[in-house]
Amino acid sequence: MKRTHLFMVGAVVLITAVTGGWMFSQHADDDLFELKKNFEIFGALYQEIIINYVDDVRPGPFMTAGVDAMMSRLDPYTRYFDQAVNLDMDLIRRGPLGDVGLNIGMRNGRITVLAPEAETSAYLQGVRTGDVIRVVSGIETAELTVQDVAGLLQGDSGSSVTIAVERQGEPRTLVFTLQRSISRIENVSYAGYLDDNHEAGIGYVRLSKFGARSAREIRRALRGMARTHGLKTVVLDLRDNPGGILSEAIETLSLFVPKGTPVVSTRGRIDGITQNYSTQDDPFFEDVPVIVLVNRISASASEIVAGAFQDLDRGVIIGETTFGKGLVQVMRQLPYNTSMKLTVGHYYTPSGRDIQSWEIASAAAHVASPEIKSFRTTSGRTVRSGVGIEPDIHVALIAESELEAAINRSGAFFQFAGDFVAQHGEVDPELFDLDDDEIFSSFQSWLDDTGFKYESRSEILMDSLASQLVGSGYQNAAEQLETVRATARQEQRQDVNRYRDRIISRLRKGIFARYLTESQQVGRALDRDPVVARARELAQSPDSIHVILGL
Repeated sequence: MKRTHLFMVGAVVLITAVTGGWMFSQHADDDLFELKKNFEIFGALYQEIIINYVDDVRPGPFMTAGVDAMMSRLDPYTRYFDQAVNLDMDLIRRGPLGDVGLNIGMRNGRITVLAPEAETSAYLQGVRTGDVIRVVSGIETAELTVQDVAGLLQGDSGSSVTIAVERQGEPRTLVFTLQRSISRIENVSYAGYLDDNHEAGIGYVRLSKFGARSAREIRRALRGMARTHGLKTVVLDLRDNPGGILSEAIETLSLFVPKGTPVVSTRGRIDGITQNYSTQDDPFFEDVPVIVLVNRISASASEIVAGAFQDLDRGVIIGETTFGKGLVQVMRQLPYNTSMKLTVGHYYTPSGRDIQSWEIASAAAHVASPEIKSFRTTSGRTVRSGVGIEPDIHVALIAESELEAAINRSGAFFQFAGDFVAQHGEVDPELFDLDDDEIFSSFQSWLDDTGFKYESRSEILMDSLASQLVGSGYQNAAEQLETVRATARQEQRQDVNRYRDRIISRLRKGIFARYLTESQQVGRALDRDPVVARARELAQSPDSIHVILGL
């Protein structure tokens, strides 16, 4: 009982502290009364349950469950961090640990290398994508989680760790002694001229995230191109970019727009808390046309950049409508080494658009419900708020077919790539290429050999319907349905050929991942990318860019 009383004293202190803090705010008296009243109700209810409930209730988890339930009524990004999570975060903040440069995950129940980072110990010593990690520092991984293995691979920079891996096509376990180091992961995953065509001057930059130094990396890459062969158009690829540091987004925009240009603002609930952000530096590429590529994964800082380019009529946006993550979060420290990430405002583009999408404002996100409204860009074009950033040129991508989804779920793309590489052995990455007919034919044979099958949604529905028909006594109808099912299966066998090009693209990606660095993989994929193809077409027609932007 003493522990319970101590916890309740802490809870009362927490309630008093929070209430006291609010009393210094500018809220109206009625809001303060409601706040205090509900705190008293909450405290009394909580105490009754902890002390008098028929079974033992653990105070900590019970409080966390209540907090999580309250958070679920807000937006998707406001979160509570308990003491255990905060301790992990403290360890991270004390300084980065060294690692060996392996991205790992669970594949078919085994700890598998998803990709070695370029120029790290693992990459240089020959660890490959698809290698199954069996032992780390003498500890077998069979019963370990991905987090457990990641922890074993980390350590002081300069120290070493020994791993044993299983590789497809290798009869024996391979052993590597890897050096740990503090890796510097680049934000720009690829930069260069499209088609390696210097004369066309279409500079392409793929930005994976807005991390520290990302704007400098973009500037360095583009200035290098501008100085050597010239730069006629910039294609900034923000697809799959989840965002990152706001200041890096602003600095990225400062490369292309005049100094002092307003590019984003934030507004909170309390009157007067509005922050406007403008570029602080003179631009390096003020007169170079810009094309920005986005998709439905592009979020937050990516949307700030794309929205500013669009509102200022400074760049053409190509791709899909973005994610719509336009909420501002800050960290707040709470008692007993707990904390919360609190949403305090919305991001707005230069025209005044709310980036946050109404589609994310579900029943569990009542505070983030922007309205869909129309706004005007600098030249008078109509753009909308409350929907993320809609592209100026929409490139519709074909949705993943049931066959592709089934192959992906089964790990077949991943496993085939490993078998293919095991059969072909070591190659020179600079000279390495793939014959589409060869890999497609090999994959078809591989699927037959492995007995791959999948059940489509239509088959599942027919199974259910057949069961209901038989159960209701309609035996003849059920037999006729079997004829339909046989016809559907016959057509299903043609799906591999129907989606040939899409399947080849997935196979090439998986095989390239075994041989090439991330940068090399991105470069090799550009010539088959329909969104990049549309950007290339537009870049070759500067007048078309001006027409789209209303200039």
